Amino acid sequence: MNVLRFMEENPNIILVTHYTNRYRVTAFVLGSRFEAFMAWAAKTPGVWIPDGITGDEGFEFEIKDLKTLRLCKTFLGAEIHKVAQYMTYEEVLADGRFDTV
Repeated sequence: MNVLRFMEENPNIILVTHYTNRYRVTAFVLGSRFEAFMAWAAKTPGVWIPDGITGDEGFEFEIKDLKTLRLCKTFLGAEIHKVAQYMTYEEVLADGRFDTV
């Protein structure tokens, strides 16, 4: 299998040259639940939320590792709409299933 086919079959993988946080999360959180999540995220290492998020609409934030992602899923539940994983080209090739680009 080649890497391009892998990317087509796995739309929740984002191929990058390097990354700081492992996951990008899209969520729709409103009202007091949004305020509670923002307060929790501000105290939680491994959660990065860009400045200027108001909670009026969906937003994206990044998570450093799987443990923190699981905590976010517990906190937000169904309000998470998408989780994408960053991978480098080297990580994809290290999988061993790929022979060409």
